[in-house]
Amino acid sequence: MTGRLRRADHAHEVARRIRRVLAAESPDGLLVAEHAHDATGDLDADGWQGTMNYAGFTRPVWSWLRGPEVRLPFLGVPAEVPRIGGGDAVATMRAFSSLVSWRALTHSWSILGSHETARIRTVCGGDPALVEVAAGLMFTLPGTPMVFAGDEIGLEGAWGEDSRRTMPWDRPERWDHGTFGVYRDLVALRRSEPACATAACAGCTSRRTPWSMSGSTRASACWCWPPAPPTARYGSRSPPVRLSPCTAERRRPFRPTAPSRCRPTGRPSTSGG
Repeated sequence: MTGRLRRADHAHEVARRIRRVLAAESPDGLLVAEHAHDATGDLDADGWQGTMNYAGFTRPVWSWLRGPEVRLPFLGVPAEVPRIGGGDAVATMRAFSSLVSWRALTHSWSILGSHETARIRTVCGGDPALVEVAAGLMFTLPGTPMVFAGDEIGLEGAWGEDSRRTMPWDRPERWDHGTFGVYRDLVALRRSEPACATAACAGCTSRRTPWSMSGSTRASACWCWPPAPPTARYGSRSPPVRLSPCTAERRRPFRPTAPSRCRPTGRPSTSGG
């Protein structure tokens, strides 16, 4: 984090100064921090308005969907990414989101990888169905989806530099058109579904799966993922992912596992602070 070295910690002061300049030059600008680990203590301090949400989104998604034979570190941590179940991934996301404001959460980037990490296709052991599950989470959970160019066509990479392979713009025969179609559909869903377009949604649990979300508006549907793909635990080929509306009988109210300082009640504010 900018302004932080050994015992010297001026990160919040630097962030506030940058924020003031940004507000003066571009009132609609958004200041997002590149923070590789737990950023909860650096948000909501009149500086960074959001972060690259590695700790509260990327890592739990990787840990749930990592291919059974994949061995990868996570942003310099001297240990490989662990494997956890869907319930633990949900609990991790809730724990992190409970420590920041709704505004900071929705301004933060939900990312599956970046130029500093492995690509999601490699993390998932090359399984396109698992990539589609990860993309579904990125586009529908609270946060700002950020696609690392190439993920949508199935590019791979095991570490930062390896992930920066040349984009095959003029080689469509090398694209995974199935994955590309899913990304395109999810972008359309994000834009058209009020609960996704405004990020005004709340989690709920379902007998089918721990992964589900419901809109805060009366007209919004509840969208659920199917049970965790077999590859998430056993390593067999997973079925294609499908997003489908739930009925009211299939869901029960969301009960957070960690205390939350804010609960979504509508469209998040886009003002600074």
